[in-house]
Formats: sequence, C-alpha cells, structure tokens
Amino acid sequence: ASIIMNETPAKVNFESISQKESFPIIEEPPYTNDMDDDVENLVPQQLGEKSSPNTHFPNAPPALPTSIALTYNATKPPKETLQAVYRAGQYKAGLPLNLLMVQSTMAGVYIAMAGHLFIAVGGGIIGAAVFPTGLIAVVLTSAELFTGDALVFVASVLGGKVSFGKLLRNWSVSWIMNFAGCLLWAALLAY
Repeated sequence: ASIIMNETPAKVNFESISQKESFPIIEEPPYTNDMDDDVENLVPQQLGEKSSPNTHFPNAPPALPTSIALTYNATKPPKETLQAVYRAGQYKAGLPLNLLMVQSTMAGVYIAMAGHLFIAVGGGIIGAAVFPTGLIAVVLTSAELFTGDALVFVASVLGGKVSFGKLLRNWSVSWIMNFAGCLLWAALLAY
C-alpha cells in the first residue's frame, strides 16, 4: 500500500522574516595577527570578512572553504611515540609509593566495576560495549593499571631510561594493588 501526498510543502518567504524572528547568531571574533600561524594558507576572504552565499541571512557564518582538511591526524611518528613512552615511564618510575598504591587500587576498582557491569547487562555485544567504561575511567583518572605499566616499563628499561629495580617496584605494587582494588569492589558488593 502506498500513500500519495497531494499537498505540496509550504514555501517560506525568507524576505518577510524580520531580524527579531530569526535566531541569534554569534558573531565571529575579530581577526588578530596571532592567528597568522594557523591560517597562513587561507585566502583573505576567509580570514574575517563576512561572506555568505545565503543573501537572505547576512549574519550567517561563511561556508567552509574546500581547501581546509576536515580531519586531524593525532598520531605521532614512531620516534616521537617512543620518546613519549620513555617520558611516561620516567614519570611513573618517580611516583611516590603512596600515590602509586592509591592509583593502582583505583584502577583495580574501575576494572572490577566494568567487569561487574559486563555481567549485569548479560554479556554479549552489550557487555562488550559497556566494559570499556572501566578502561576509560583508568585513562581519564591516570590510574595505574598493570597492563599499561607493562608496556611503558619494558620500553623504558630497554631504552635505558628507567632502572630494572623501578620496573620491579612498579609492577609488584601495581599488580598487588590492582588485585586489592578488585577485592575491595567485590567486598563492597557483598556487604
């Protein structure tokens, strides 16, 4: 069964719409010289002049130029990535013991919470979709999860940036306190 529509859509006369009836449009900030680094390849029309193909709304923002790439590559070349891993290893190796213990315990709690959430929703695809919330919490709070420390410390020790003793200290504290965090979450659920 098909439905036939005899009505044509109403035409809007944009010229009859007054400024009070239109939605407020935020003005662009004025152009300053410190913006030159970011926009050196843009044509002057795109730097601050208002130009809109829509003549009915002169305050409309200008159309996006086709020459600007709409993607951003957030990856680093391998050498810079390795340097970032070295810096992370040096930072983690210098953490005070009390801070390392708290961050490791909280990482265990976050992963246990995510595991509990996985089971609570019944596993499967939905469980697989909610489990990463624990990993997101670990990343956002800079918690010390053993798996991340394993990567960072192996690279840092092999690169000569961190001692083997710091690796053993971090791994043992991180693993034990991750486990303690999981047990803490289980105890909170049980009692």
